[in-house]
Amino acid sequence: MRATFSGFEAIRKALMASQINLDVTSQNVSNVNTKGYTRQRADVTSISPDTTASKYAVTNAGLVGQGVEVTGISQTRDQFLDARYRKNNAESGKWSTSLAIMTDIETVIDETTTDGLSASLTDFYNELQNFSSNAETVEYASTFRAAAKKVVEIFNQYSNQLSDVKEEQIFDCSSDVDTVNRSLERIAQLNSEIKSDLVRGTTPNELLDSRNLLLDDLSGLLGVSIEAQTDGQVSIKLGDEYLLDSQKSNHLNELVLDYSGGSVEITLEDGSAASVTSGAISGYLDGINGKGIFAADSENSTNGIAYFQESINALAKAFGDNFNKINDSTGINKLFIGDSDGKITAANIQLSQDWLANAEFITRSTNPSGTTDTTEGENGNLLLMLQSMDAKQSVTPYFSGTFEEFSVSVIGDAATNVEYAKDMSVSAGVDLKSIANQRESISGVSTDEESVNMIKYQKSYDAAARIMTVLDEMLDTLINDMGVVGQ
Repeated sequence: MRATFSGFEAIRKALMASQINLDVTSQNVSNVNTKGYTRQRADVTSISPDTTASKYAVTNAGLVGQGVEVTGISQTRDQFLDARYRKNNAESGKWSTSLAIMTDIETVIDETTTDGLSASLTDFYNELQNFSSNAETVEYASTFRAAAKKVVEIFNQYSNQLSDVKEEQIFDCSSDVDTVNRSLERIAQLNSEIKSDLVRGTTPNELLDSRNLLLDDLSGLLGVSIEAQTDGQVSIKLGDEYLLDSQKSNHLNELVLDYSGGSVEITLEDGSAASVTSGAISGYLDGINGKGIFAADSENSTNGIAYFQESINALAKAFGDNFNKINDSTGINKLFIGDSDGKITAANIQLSQDWLANAEFITRSTNPSGTTDTTEGENGNLLLMLQSMDAKQSVTPYFSGTFEEFSVSVIGDAATNVEYAKDMSVSAGVDLKSIANQRESISGVSTDEESVNMIKYQKSYDAAARIMTVLDEMLDTLINDMGVVGQ
């Protein structure tokens, strides 16, 4: 006869396993709304029969196991989905940031709701036409000067607002860089804590959740790759460089933002180049530094803030130089001025003091000898100015057209950029949501599923308790009711 107490031990383990499963179910239900929480489960295994008691045992036939054993509490995560989620999160972060920057640019130069540069150039043209027909009238000269001043003010406004947008984006980029560095420090700390817990034999599921949440957030800011180590730690790489090397005592190589050269540069703390190709920070770099067609070989060729600044600067210079040359080919009597070196940009273009002081300072006509013709009603020079507004101008090496056409093309570039960034952002968002749903179906807590588990483990516990009662009754019979015949 086998030892009766073997059944008691197996059922005791069954009761303990059911209790632990109920504890895990309670933990899952408690954290159903906790951000970053990963559903847990108890890992159970059957205990094999012990055949070491007799050296003469040659077979396991007829032997049963010794119950169940809880070997640990694990998380239900799919590492492949985690990697896909973080890759797509980086793309989504990049295009969301790009869309925000392009929308800000479009708000500055858009003329849908307010009159902007194109409207002011049209008004300037109309007033020049009126002035040319009434060249001897000071009132028309003053009205034309006012139209010119409006064009200058729009140039100044565009330049100032684009500079404000740029400063705002640099501040936001700097803030995200600081967030990345703080996240790296926290992940390094969690690495050490997780490794220590695993060495002690405990399962640091909550610490793993905290680290995974940081890694998810980090991926939205910077396109990094994650390397899992056998000791439970992770290393983080940006391109070929480690930001966090867990194999070197969690050595950190943090990001550094440099704005000393007029454009934003991201480097690593050790001075090496940072390969930023995705994530929100990549969106900032494209949006701030992108020079479009004005970019040199090594510069960012995205149509960013720098591109639109260069475009309106080129238009302001071409516009001012054109009318200065027609007004006085010697360059002495200027209608528009810029900085002390004579360079005109959208930020510094203004009417000359001579023109501001005298509306009739403008050269209305010249005679064949080249001297100013003061004959009343003469308008030859004004007609040349008018013709220049209709002529194709080489505003940039890449554009030939009227000033107004160039203005419209720049506005069109802004609208095109917004639509493209919006399409890419929506597409990346859809992909990210799809992967997030797949991941949530595995890692997330389902109250319906946990309710079923609760009932299942309760029934299991009840059944084990009932067997325990039966074994107790059998033992009572064995002890108290056997061997009493004849008494």
